[in-house]
Amino acid sequence: MNTLTRSVAAFLSLTIALHSHQQPEAGPHLEATANLTSAEQTFDGDPYLLDIDIVSGELLVSIEQQIVLEHEGREIRFNSEASSATFRVEPSSFLPAIDAALVRLQLPYYPIDSCVVSGGRLGEMGDPIELIHRNRLVRLCCAGCLPKFNKDSDSFIATLDTAVVAAQRDAYPLTDCVVTGEELGGAMGAPTEFVIGNRLVRLCCKGCVRKVRKDPARFLAMIDAARPHDEHEHGEHGGDAHEEARPFAGDPYLLDTDPVSGKKLARVADLIVMEHEGRELRFNDKKSVAAFEKDPAKVLAAVDAALVRLQLAYYPTDTCIVSGEKLGSMGDPVEVIHRNRLVRLCCKGCLAKFHKDPDSYIAKLEVAATEAQLESYPLQTCVVTDEELGGEMGEPVDLLIGYRLVRLCCAGCEPRVRRDPLKYLALIDAAIKAQSKPNSPKGHKGHEEGHGGGI
Repeated sequence: MNTLTRSVAAFLSLTIALHSHQQPEAGPHLEATANLTSAEQTFDGDPYLLDIDIVSGELLVSIEQQIVLEHEGREIRFNSEASSATFRVEPSSFLPAIDAALVRLQLPYYPIDSCVVSGGRLGEMGDPIELIHRNRLVRLCCAGCLPKFNKDSDSFIATLDTAVVAAQRDAYPLTDCVVTGEELGGAMGAPTEFVIGNRLVRLCCKGCVRKVRKDPARFLAMIDAARPHDEHEHGEHGGDAHEEARPFAGDPYLLDTDPVSGKKLARVADLIVMEHEGRELRFNDKKSVAAFEKDPAKVLAAVDAALVRLQLAYYPTDTCIVSGEKLGSMGDPVEVIHRNRLVRLCCKGCLAKFHKDPDSYIAKLEVAATEAQLESYPLQTCVVTDEELGGEMGEPVDLLIGYRLVRLCCAGCEPRVRRDPLKYLALIDAAIKAQSKPNSPKGHKGHEEGHGGGI
């Protein structure tokens, strides 16, 4: 993915609890997949699936007040005519941020590990091409597949839709229509199945499609609430290590300094956020961004060293995640930063195996980190909403950021933590200090060193 510069609010405020606006009647691609052949389906695009005004960086207002713009076949939503006008002046300044956020939002639900065009395994030809087509994520093995996809995009989207339905139907948590409450497959006949943002929604009839497209946040949240906690697909924490690992989208930037100037970062809303080779960096100003782009390797070396120091105290295992060997038994461990996350290996020989299947190894580390910190977690309430964990919202959502466990009342709180991780880690650290109970199996001093160390 190309390097993207954008406001931090735009990139980090993606959420499962989405805000949306009324759309025209859904196209035929949203009908039950079983009732349509690929040739018959036309993909008209998904609604805007982010919860922010991309220009102002503010959370979207109520559906009735939103300004909806169609730009090159895709929908974008704003809080005001002023934001819409600013976007129209220079769309290229904002579309990369939207695309990057939509990739992160949809990646955990992506249904296949192969290129939908060539059939080749994703990753075999380098990092996959991640394309946002009318607000829908499509992953390709290489740039050479782009012309073929663009030539017959409806057919390839239909193939992906079929894969989504097949992958999610058995685990779908509701037996009733999420809109009307009618029994699925009852008096209304066979359920209507459609895909939005690579998510399956099952309805009693086609007439309910429009209502879901009008307010996907409401209905996707209802589906998530019905799903048992260990089946939640929020994708940021490890599940059963024996299951297929979900893609690791990366941690947010966890340092509290500008990686170029070394100065303390400004407030979150004023930062410039860059995605570089799949990882996030944050800067105070364009001057720092320009300096970084001249010599990324030099800056990244310092960032990586700081992230190693920051995460080492929380690292959950003393063995190599690839070989199982004791770390240090073959000399100093190899310490890799993968998308802002520390991984420790026994030797360089394990690097190739790790890079071949990083998601699987990260998932195992996340399981270990969660288990290590769960018992000593200092809060009984959600760090974002103050709702009781395990109360009316159901089982808590366990999120890991830089190997720090953050327990939330629901998946909808995750984007707020990712937007401003240092704020919420500081609240957890304050609770640890108040209880004099370290949130680490090592009795570490990590929380004393700070939740966002500098370079």
